[in-house]
Amino acid sequence: MNELDRRIIRDWLAILVGQISERQGRNGTPVDLRICAGAHYDAIHMEETIGALKGDLPRFIEFLESRMNWIVRHDAEARTIIADENKPDCVCPLSREGLLTDPALCECSRGFAEKMFGYVLETKVEASVVESILRKGTHCVYKVTY
Repeated sequence: MNELDRRIIRDWLAILVGQISERQGRNGTPVDLRICAGAHYDAIHMEETIGALKGDLPRFIEFLESRMNWIVRHDAEARTIIADENKPDCVCPLSREGLLTDPALCECSRGFAEKMFGYVLETKVEASVVESILRKGTHCVYKVTY
């Protein structure tokens, strides 16, 4: 991709997500970016990667910690998981490539966490962004409840 095309795509995405953020802030109209997580999730074949871990949360946590270098705290009694990506940079390709840096993008990452943990736990989960690089944090951290 040439630099001009890259700049057009970056600016187009920034305007789009900026409008989404402004619209949500102005009148509370929900625009759910979580669904966009499917693009990244499917492109990296996440369910193939974690398929053998489906239904086995302890092994999945071990995978996240040993293979992905995440820091994970699980409170089985409270049915919550705090998952810290433990990286100093945003792992989203849109952010990493400099195409988009709007904090609203973190809602997509929230959706990724919901898809991934929901798949392993075989139930609907709810994730929230506790901290993120795009929101001036030091890591991207999610709280997952199930």
